[in-house]
Amino acid sequence: MIAHVPEIRSIVLAISPELTSFPLQHLFLDPKVASTCPRESRNILISLVPSLGWASLRRGDSSFHQHKLNFSISCDGDEALRQAGPAVKDQLQCIDHLPINARVILGHGSQSERSGEPFPQVAIGNGRLNSLQSWSRVVRRRLVVIHSCRSGLNKTIFNRDFGGLPGLALGLGCDVLFAPVTDVSSYAAVVLNRHLFALEGPDQIGLRYLSAIREAPAVCLYNLYGIGNESLYVDGTRPLANVQSLVPQSDSELKTVA
Repeated sequence: MIAHVPEIRSIVLAISPELTSFPLQHLFLDPKVASTCPRESRNILISLVPSLGWASLRRGDSSFHQHKLNFSISCDGDEALRQAGPAVKDQLQCIDHLPINARVILGHGSQSERSGEPFPQVAIGNGRLNSLQSWSRVVRRRLVVIHSCRSGLNKTIFNRDFGGLPGLALGLGCDVLFAPVTDVSSYAAVVLNRHLFALEGPDQIGLRYLSAIREAPAVCLYNLYGIGNESLYVDGTRPLANVQSLVPQSDSELKTVA
């Protein structure tokens, strides 16, 4: 299905779950593919959904209209996280006064040790995200960005099931999920996060994603699950430019788990 909306050309794919494990956005940046496409079509946005009926039936939680911005970082203190962590946190603090409902998770992802468990595991604080119960608590947001290797893999349990973390998040009402389908660098994570949550930029999340890809093609390793033409802001409109301060207030909603 090709969706034509203002300022963005997108293809929403409801395909076999096995194919969602590929970085499909990259196909439209490959020179061999792009050379056969009209110039205006080379940066079409690709998004993945469980079914074409999902978009019309989705109903986000009423709390998704509230300003909530959360950042969770892994307790693994290696060099990559030490470099990416402060950059991601500082970026989120700069926009914490804006009406955004989102959660950002930064940490090394790995396969769950539980037999048959379709979810990745990430060490966060004193605990781990590695099960249906633990991930269900953190993906209830309009926008979820997971900077964890292979967290976007769609692991099916039942035949043709849109499973794994993408299926869980979209099933719980998430509008847009970004998660990589393979290993990603801390640089790609920082670039994607900076473009998604920049003070200046287009309202539509998908356009911010494409902008990040233009700076760092490795951002293509993150698949976009959901509807990419969603606005970054909870009320669908950009706030007034003359805000009083760009510094987070004392009652900031930005909560970091270190």
